[in-house]
Amino acid sequence: MNRNSIIQRNRTPFALRSSINDLFDDFFSLPSMFSQHDKYMQSISLDLTEDDNAYHVAADIAGVDEKDINIELDKNLLTVKAKREHKHKDKKHHVQECYYGEYQRTIALPDNIETDKVEAKYQNGVLNINIPKSAKTAAVKKIAVKK
Repeated sequence: MNRNSIIQRNRTPFALRSSINDLFDDFFSLPSMFSQHDKYMQSISLDLTEDDNAYHVAADIAGVDEKDINIELDKNLLTVKAKREHKHKDKKHHVQECYYGEYQRTIALPDNIETDKVEAKYQNGVLNINIPKSAKTAAVKKIAVKK
């Protein structure tokens, strides 16, 4: 399809923009292995900071209900999973840029954490996780080299 046929068929700027968006969507669409029936895990954007007392995670998961958030800490691996339900899937979309489905992110934390004192709060689309540091630090072990 050439440019003139798009302009001839779509005489309004909005229709032209829609046609161009459709071309890009088709070109950059997910491979067939990520079909609607398969789970495609979108990564969660987050910030990890620290101060003298704790590590702080701030994860952007706007539009997710609190009940659809799952946080696991396995030793020093923190995993955040979330699911955002599509509330408008039966409507005609002119533009759809938001991701709906499952999100997941796993990050490794240092060993000096208090796993029993981790707290999480969800407010205004941001999940904040506070991970206190342990008073104990891992001892450095010197290993002698033998001949």
